[in-house]
Amino acid sequence: MIVPPRKMKSVNMVTKRKRNKTIAVLAAFLAYLLAAGVWAEAKDWRVEVNDDPVLQAMRDELDRAKSHLKLDRVAPPYYIEYRIIDSDNFSAEASFGALRLSVRSHVRV
Repeated sequence: MIVPPRKMKSVNMVTKRKRNKTIAVLAAFLAYLLAAGVWAEAKDWRVEVNDDPVLQAMRDELDRAKSHLKLDRVAPPYYIEYRIIDSDNFSAEASFGALRLSVRSHVRV
């Protein structure tokens, strides 16, 4: 089937409009991400890890265990594991815009 030149031109215009609309949507989304500060507020996890007192206590205990857990005529342990479960939960209940109940619990095992 041979398409007249006018119809080909209108198909190209529709394709260009869709492409322009897609570019506009992507540009708006990128502007939103930049405005929200997704990239601006990136925290370095290494700094937070070094400042954590619980993790530092675990490291100290691991070093102590590796250096002192030795018996005569017995090989030192080749695997030592420590685990801490730290749970911080918050629950709130509201009715007709008024806060009825708020509960916060923190558990570390």
